[in-house]
Formats: sequence, C-alpha cells, structure tokens
Amino acid sequence: MELVVANHTEYNRRTMGELFRPVERRVWDAAGLDLSEQALLWRGDAKVVCLASEPDPALVAFVRRTLDYRALKVRWPDKFSPYTSRSFAAAECCSQLAELVAAGSPSFCWGATPQFRRLLKRLAQKGAPLTAPDLPTLPAVAGKHGDKLQLTLDSKAGSRRLLSKDFDGLGPLPFTPCETAPSLEGAVALLERCHEGAVLKCDGGAGGFNVRVFPGGGAGMRRGALQRELDLRARFDGFWRTPPYLVEKFIAVSPCGATLCPTADWLIRQDGVLEFQGLGVMTIRGGTRYAGVAMGRGALEEGLAKHCEEVSRRVAVGLVSVGYRGWFDVDMAVSGDGGVWITEINTRRTGPAHAIDVGKRLWGARWFDEGAVCTDEHVAVGDSCPGGFASLRPAFEQFNVAHGGEGLIAVPTFATHSLKRTPPYLGVLVAGGTVQDASAGLAELRERVRGALSHVGCAARQRGAAYMRRGG
Repeated sequence: MELVVANHTEYNRRTMGELFRPVERRVWDAAGLDLSEQALLWRGDAKVVCLASEPDPALVAFVRRTLDYRALKVRWPDKFSPYTSRSFAAAECCSQLAELVAAGSPSFCWGATPQFRRLLKRLAQKGAPLTAPDLPTLPAVAGKHGDKLQLTLDSKAGSRRLLSKDFDGLGPLPFTPCETAPSLEGAVALLERCHEGAVLKCDGGAGGFNVRVFPGGGAGMRRGALQRELDLRARFDGFWRTPPYLVEKFIAVSPCGATLCPTADWLIRQDGVLEFQGLGVMTIRGGTRYAGVAMGRGALEEGLAKHCEEVSRRVAVGLVSVGYRGWFDVDMAVSGDGGVWITEINTRRTGPAHAIDVGKRLWGARWFDEGAVCTDEHVAVGDSCPGGFASLRPAFEQFNVAHGGEGLIAVPTFATHSLKRTPPYLGVLVAGGTVQDASAGLAELRERVRGALSHVGCAARQRGAAYMRRGG
C-alpha cells in the first residue's frame, strides 16, 4: 500500500513568515482544506490517503466506484490540525499507519515539510520504511542546508536567482523580464516607469491570489490610489506585507490583453532521470486566479506544445544541476509572436497533479498521447448545499451514464468542506479522448450540477408548501 498525505495546509503554513496574523493563517488553512481532497485522485488503486479532516462518505464512495479504487483506504485524525503530518505522527495514528502500508512502498505529499519528513522517520522506526520518489529534495550546496535551498526555490525571486545561469549552453532560461523592489512603495515606483503591460507579484502566495495585473503599465495610473489599494491588501494578507515584490512584463497573445498560459509538469527521479508528466493550459479567472487546467491530447497546437515542452525541459536541466529531485511544474505565458516565457516554477506537487494521475489511471504513463483531462476548481452551486455531495451525486451519475459510450467520465475532485462555504462550490474533473471533448463535457457537467441543486431546492419548497397546507 502506498502512502498519500494531503498536507496542503501544512505546506501553506511553511511558506508564511512571522508577519502573518492568526486569522490570515486560518484563511489559508480553509483554502488548503478544501483542495486537499484532490489527494484521493493521486496515484493508483492500492493507497492509504491521509486527509486533514473527515471527508463526506458519499464523495469517497463515488470516487472509489467511478475510478475503480478497490483498495483505497482513507484516514483522518480525530481533530483537525493544519499540521496534517504531525497529527499522523502521533503514537497511535503512526502505529495504525505502519500496519497499513508496506515497507518499501512509495509515499507522496503536496509539498516537502519538516513534519512530513518526521512522519516518514517515525514510520521507519515502527518497521515501515517508505521511499519518497517525488518528495522534493536538495543536497547541501555551498554551505547551505537543503531545506534552506528548498525555501529559496519556493520563493519567486529566489527561484529566478538560483536558476539564472546558462545550464545547457542555450543561454539563460527565458523568464519574463522582471525587476524586484524591497517595498510596496518601490514596486509602485517601478510600475510608474513601465510603458507597457506589467504584473505585480508578491514573492509568496499561491493560486494567483497575490498578483495584480496592469495591462497598460503605468499609463494613466494614479500613484496615490494604487498605493492605497496595495496598503489595503497588505492590511489583510501577510504575503502583501512580505518583501520582495516582483514587477514583471505582462505577456499577452493579443492587443486586447488575452494571455495563453501553458503549464508543464515533470518528475526528476532520485537518480536524476527526467520523466515528463503532462502539458496543458491553465484556466485563469478574474485576470489572475488559477481555476483549473485542460491537459493532454489537443490542449495545444503541436508546434507550440513541443516548444513549451522544450522550455520546461530546460528548467528541468537547471534543477538537476542545482541538485533538486522531485516533482515540479513550470507555468508559462505565450506572446503574440509565439514566444514562450517562464512566469513561475513550483517545486512540489501542483494543481494539475490529480488530473495527471487520473490520466495515468485511465490511459497509462503516456496518457497525454491517448486522452485528455479538464478540471474546474470553482463550480458554483447556488446559495447553499445542505445535502452535501449526496445532493449533487445524481448529476455526476447521469452524466457518466449518458456519455460512457463516448469515453467521457466525470468525478468530483473535492466537495466536503467547500460545499459548506458561503457561497458553496466544488471541484470537478472530466476525462475524454481530447481536450475539446473533455471541455465540452465539463461545460455540460457544470449545468447538470446547477440543475441538480435547483431540483433539490424545488423539491424542498414543494415539501414546505405541502406542510403549510396541512396546517404547519
């Protein structure tokens, strides 16, 4: 049995500095908790998935049945803690895990943390030593500890600095042109000097929540108003209080400001061998927010796909050169002249990881030659969803029955906690023969999900009306 630990909240906390207030940490905890159920879709059949909190049984049952995870086991601690690995490293939990997993089996997590490494150490002490094939690792280099170098790679400015050399004889990696500022005031000054589009980024953060796009650069910008806006962001988000700040060139494929954002995932094995995992296009909403991905066959025109894969391979060569081993992805932007620019590198499992593993489950290691997967991480379902996933399950079941003969399959990627938010939402995934097929299926599934909830609401209103007619 493989071990999967959904340590999203734990990893998020690792990236936060001392400037974060408790309430801000809890906001990120909630976001990480919502997404962590994606780990149910990682890897194959024989696995123990450790979640931070109890999942909706209807969700687990549907995922298990639909993807044929016959040997899937799910565990969670008695009480939620953002430090998921620490919860499972406690004596009783660790003993139970050691009995479930097989010695020598691989283990997986969202991102490398000291707590996860300690969990693996505790399991080894209890007779269940595990391997960690895609756990990010770095050797001690130039007197620095590997964990410190990992933090450098987790930093947007740090990864640019560490990978600024010519690693393959082809010149420096094609990062988007960028300047850094030690303060928000300095970042505003840099923006004022931009005569074309610019992007302001915090050094940390995830999902595009700590990014501000200026398609026209400093043209028409009112410095005082912008400074007040950024100061307000900094009041409620510790990432906006944590320097440095990056001001990048805004890359657009058309004068109207549209941007094509490919992403490529790789695994650098412990022996340094590169394994390509998949390539796709990110869905960006609100100008900066990551909302899903379309990966696999048909995601990009063939020539552009090869170009993006080669650019991301060059990043892999650079990471191998600095000693990195593990999973990573490269986010890119395509310019109007067909140029491919690197916007960000994430040295951990990433948003597309569950889509990739579902693709492997359905089509094997070279899944991207055979099929495609599309995801949406924010499907709104109305004002409330009191029945949890059980009230939405018919929409997925009906979709799979209707389109099974066409090779389409739909599963939720998370639902338990997100459906309790205000307003509620959930994550979904549709797999098919091509991105075009899967994307069309995803659009239909969204409507089915919304329709299912409308039906539930209508039925509830009818029951209420009948109750009142009977005299209350």
